[in-house]
Amino acid sequence: MEERLLRIQQGDTWALEILLQDEQDQPVDLTGATAKMQLRPFPSSGVLVAELSTENQRITIGPAGKIGLLLAAEVTAALPAKPGVYDLEVTFASGVVTKIIGGSYLVLAEVTR
Repeated sequence: MEERLLRIQQGDTWALEILLQDEQDQPVDLTGATAKMQLRPFPSSGVLVAELSTENQRITIGPAGKIGLLLAAEVTAALPAKPGVYDLEVTFASGVVTKIIGGSYLVLAEVTR
């Protein structure tokens, strides 16, 4: 799993595209895959700050290993301006579940409203 700090600006549309590649730098086949990402204050917290998934259409899975993450401006506006943790899991058509990225996120407070 790759560790990455995510910076999310309150009130802005936030997007990230991830290219998933194998050991030979070839795009991973994501046909039939689903994905889910959760933001929480800390790993064992029962508080869910936000959820992105293929089910709620905040995650898209495209051709050639591309995974798109998207939070609309109205969603980021409602996020607390605090740090937290996240990870992104992909469930492949075979049933294998793999965490792709994870780490910390920081929501930066909106000034202009």
